[in-house]
Amino acid sequence: MGKFKNSVEKLLLSKPRMFEFERFSEEQKEFVEHVVKNYVKPNPILRKYRFLRSKDLKPKQENFWNFSWQDILMIRKSFKDENLFETFRIVYGITEKEFMLMEIFNVFAALKFITDQLEMLRNAEEERLHSELTPEEIEAGAEELQEYDYYNSLKAMEPDLLKHDELLKLPYSIIFRDMAHSKVLNDVKKNHNDIIARKNKKPR
Repeated sequence: MGKFKNSVEKLLLSKPRMFEFERFSEEQKEFVEHVVKNYVKPNPILRKYRFLRSKDLKPKQENFWNFSWQDILMIRKSFKDENLFETFRIVYGITEKEFMLMEIFNVFAALKFITDQLEMLRNAEEERLHSELTPEEIEAGAEELQEYDYYNSLKAMEPDLLKHDELLKLPYSIIFRDMAHSKVLNDVKKNHNDIIARKNKKPR
């Protein structure tokens, strides 16, 4: 245990950079992953190095609700593709050279912050926007619409294709509120129609 702790401390003190990570052996990468998982805490602040000096760099938005819808879509795609630099470019506005000079554990601490923010959005969407397809909707072919992902919501909000860019530039908090309202409204309409249908079936 003491030997392992000393190894962790030695690795942390060495402050390896991202360009070095590419040359790490699989064993070294596994060790870094273990340290990140067990010792590194989420931190939104990056340290950018230039001429042996460091500067604290905050994300463009510390609360991901304030990112534009378009930015959230791009962050999610790069995150899913495990494209670390692209994710950090969108969130922090850094260049590839700046990214490669950053400390590995600083980058992974920031990645944990990004992961937590994306999880926050996902949980809210699951709670407020998710709904299971009915057997009738599945029979009608509604599952085929799922491949269009966010475009279904975009098209429902604004049928005019020329105005889609305007919506994509809005903060995601505004978009989410509109989608949540639309879902509640649709649920109310569906429940109302079901009530009317049941009443009409009752014998008189």
